[in-house]
Amino acid sequence: MITGVTANKPGFKPVTFGAGLNVVLADKTEGSTAKDSRNGVGKTTLLEIIHYCLGGNTYKRSCPLRKSVDLINEGWTFTVHLDLHGRQITVSRGVSKPKEVFVTGAQLPSILEPEAAGEGRVLISPVALNLWLGQQFFDLPVEKSGKFVPGFRSLFSYFARREFDIEPYEFMAKQAAWNRNVHSAYLLGLDWQPASKLQVLKERSDLIGKVTKGIKEGVIRSLQGKISEMESKRARLDGGITDLERQLKDFKVHPDYRKIEQDAARLDGEIQRLKREGYRLRNTLRHYEDSLASEIEPVEGSVLALFESAQVELPELITKRVEEVEQFHRQVIHNRAEFLREECDTLRAKIAANEQAEAQVGSQRGQALSIIDSHHALEEYTQLHERLANLRHERDALADAIKQRREIERDKDEIKVEKQQIIIQGKRDHDEREEIRAKAIRLFNQNSSALYVEGAEGTLEIDFKDGGFVYNIDIQGAGSTGIEAMKMFCFDLMLAQLWSEKSTNPGFLYHDSRLFDGVDDRQKAAALRLAAQQGQQRGFQYICAFNSNDLPPPDLLEGLELDKAVRLRLTDKGPDGKLLGRQF
Repeated sequence: MITGVTANKPGFKPVTFGAGLNVVLADKTEGSTAKDSRNGVGKTTLLEIIHYCLGGNTYKRSCPLRKSVDLINEGWTFTVHLDLHGRQITVSRGVSKPKEVFVTGAQLPSILEPEAAGEGRVLISPVALNLWLGQQFFDLPVEKSGKFVPGFRSLFSYFARREFDIEPYEFMAKQAAWNRNVHSAYLLGLDWQPASKLQVLKERSDLIGKVTKGIKEGVIRSLQGKISEMESKRARLDGGITDLERQLKDFKVHPDYRKIEQDAARLDGEIQRLKREGYRLRNTLRHYEDSLASEIEPVEGSVLALFESAQVELPELITKRVEEVEQFHRQVIHNRAEFLREECDTLRAKIAANEQAEAQVGSQRGQALSIIDSHHALEEYTQLHERLANLRHERDALADAIKQRREIERDKDEIKVEKQQIIIQGKRDHDEREEIRAKAIRLFNQNSSALYVEGAEGTLEIDFKDGGFVYNIDIQGAGSTGIEAMKMFCFDLMLAQLWSEKSTNPGFLYHDSRLFDGVDDRQKAAALRLAAQQGQQRGFQYICAFNSNDLPPPDLLEGLELDKAVRLRLTDKGPDGKLLGRQF
């Protein structure tokens, strides 16, 4: 249980709690004015300090612990004093260094990595503190045990509530369904594991749903299409890969392919040159042959005969000269003919040599082309290999996509089967724990009957459906204001009653004054009497906060002396009357 709350500043008003009923009272002083208010004197802040020291975060924005520059700069440190199984423990946490928690009086397990801090203190983190307190308060394993399992902070919040406009089986607004199911089931002694397992399946199913949505919307392109279409495409790729592998198996690459290819090109050029040269030689030969055929020797005496026909008598000297000219002319023609015949013979020899050279070069070119036709270039071989590698990569990627799609479909089917098995097991376990549920229901009914003596019936229904636990909590026929608050009071008190029977338990129940807002004085009085009586009988402490003018009148308390239960009295008269001794 909580034995006290202190701070390292003299302005703070320390409080000491004891067994049974403990009241934190906000009183209205005689000197206060109408402008003074008991809202903000520190009732809720005290609850926040307890949460903060026991591993929680600052909660409400109006709480001074939440990012208060003054508290940080002044070095405020708060301490909660605990009685854990007969050991006196203190837990201290400073506002300026929220990641450091100092514990005294406890032997912490090494798994939490405590560090000696002097003066009998050990330093641990808030996370480690929560693990240790979970063991000390609720018998949780001290090591982390996975997701969607009971945790100290959530369980603790049912015994020191911060919110009240919620259902009794919740501790905060918009609480996740799995969190509500797991923690309420754990506190009621029911099997919480089916709810945890269902949440694990839901997380898997949500992830698959996101992937499936991404496939449909085209975000995940690699997995698009039907599986049958993807398999057909893979078969086509396999066929293309087989064809390419066969081509590469028969592929021949000549070591001198590139040189041979260059030689073939050179030889082709040489053939073209020889053809042009042969064409020129043959044209020249035809010209010479035509010239030789056109050469005609002059007829002997043709010049003299011409003169005679003209009856011209030539002197002997002239006649002799004409004969000499004719003889010279005949010699020139003879010499030209001999030259042409010799040139034609030379051209014919050159043409024959040209044709022989063209034939040789053609043969060499034919051999090179034959090698090129029977072999392939390395570049072509490389291109085929690259094409094969691309096809294999595409085929493998498609095979992986098909595998993933099949795994998705298989996971969907497995989730359906596993969910049904969990639900069946959960319902079976739920039936087997009928006595545990009956005990909780009986306590809740007794509590509600104690508050509403007019015969109001309390209803606590607990069922296990396909989605987890389902609760129905009501107090029928009460005819009073504040009925929702009293449903929560009866539920919380029932939890305190159940856990008081365990060797490991919180040992207290804390209710802020907000729980009693709008509650009829009769129910307030009955609630205080019942909580005091059950706390004394069962050995747990009940801590509650009230404004003095909201207390029920003494005649309704039936002998319960609230004044003796007041552990801390706060006032609305200036900063001195407030919990922290100052105004924020």
